[in-house]
Amino acid sequence: MRQAEEALRKSSVSYADIVRASTDLICRFTPTGQLLFINRACYFFFGQQKETLLALNFYDLFPDIPHLIKSLSPCAQQITVETCYTFSETVSRWIQWTILALFENGQIAFYQGVGRDITEYKEEVKNILLQFEQHRQQFSLDRYKFGEIIGRSPAMQQVYEMIEKASLTNSNVLIVGESGTGKELVAQTIRKMSTRKEQAFVAVNCGAVPENLFEREFFGHRKGAFTGADSDQPGYFDRAHGGTLFLDEISEMSSFLQVKLLRALQEREYIPLGDIVSKKVNVRIIAATNKDLEHLMQQGLIREDFFYRICVITIHLPPLRDRREDIPLLVEYFLAKQQKTLSDLSIQQLDRLYHQHYPGNIRELQNTVERMIAGIQSDTERFRAEQIHQQKELRSAIDEFEQKCIFEVLLQHHGHKQKSAEFLGIDIKTLYRKLKKYNL
Repeated sequence: MRQAEEALRKSSVSYADIVRASTDLICRFTPTGQLLFINRACYFFFGQQKETLLALNFYDLFPDIPHLIKSLSPCAQQITVETCYTFSETVSRWIQWTILALFENGQIAFYQGVGRDITEYKEEVKNILLQFEQHRQQFSLDRYKFGEIIGRSPAMQQVYEMIEKASLTNSNVLIVGESGTGKELVAQTIRKMSTRKEQAFVAVNCGAVPENLFEREFFGHRKGAFTGADSDQPGYFDRAHGGTLFLDEISEMSSFLQVKLLRALQEREYIPLGDIVSKKVNVRIIAATNKDLEHLMQQGLIREDFFYRICVITIHLPPLRDRREDIPLLVEYFLAKQQKTLSDLSIQQLDRLYHQHYPGNIRELQNTVERMIAGIQSDTERFRAEQIHQQKELRSAIDEFEQKCIFEVLLQHHGHKQKSAEFLGIDIKTLYRKLKKYNL
């Protein structure tokens, strides 16, 4: 500390110069509020001359300050508070004050205050809260169905809240959940509720990208970059520019690939394969994994800087076994997609659907429901086939009986067709048609 003070003393820039140049409000006042010193930034903020300001009492300018700083003591000499200064009925500014109490003989000699105008920040927070409330009203009309996500359990209500919060920012999101819990569906929902809803959503299975093709797949390549590169080809970042890049199975990326991706995320630019000019990129990353990344980080399999870059907001999806009360809703939803209802399933089938373990979670439940529906359709088709077979057998028996009757009537009337038709109760044309049919 002494070395720093000595260096400052010897430099051409004095402490007074720093205070004068500061854009923060800097002042000193007594325990009674009498102003002892104010810097140039204070003149501009209040729009008054130095002498006029020094004649005022600090507590008159900020009447809530005495109450806020009364807790300062030799053990706790500094406090940060937010207070509002009102210029008129329509104009006010928020100031964040960091106030330091300086003591002499156990008593406060004076206060040193540094204030920063945070009005724009407060407005931004206010707008975010307003957007959050608008989203809540818009997407909370039916809490059992959140977009394409189904669930009324407390666990899913927490997921919905996290999705709403994530949709209000551009921060990177990590979705953690077992296989089949709907991680990509959650990513799609975040995108649809965000300002990027009209932009591209590009999904990448990180486990399926070979290490030697990573740069080519993610950053694209220029014509002539390698043998067979006959034209420029965009990469995942190109296709997702302005939108969302969904990185599934993020834990499958090696440390080598994590470094390459991290550089693009930090610098917000990359160089296509075969090029020497970097390209700017504007994408939001939503990653997904079914593994514990923090545990993998401790094992050295996930880089710490990479983890904290992608894991700004974390959403944990519960397994289906921890939200069994949602199973009837999910079953009804999957049945409706196939134009079926719960009444199409037997009590035994419904009981099986509810009590099954589902290690594959929602995906397994959906497949089970679809197999049951296929079984219903198979039974229906088999029944219809049996009906058709029976109808054919009946038609054949009728034809055989009709052929025998016509033949016997013709014998009785010695082959006289008009008399035979009259005896059978049909016209002569019908008799000729039937004779042709039965080859008589």
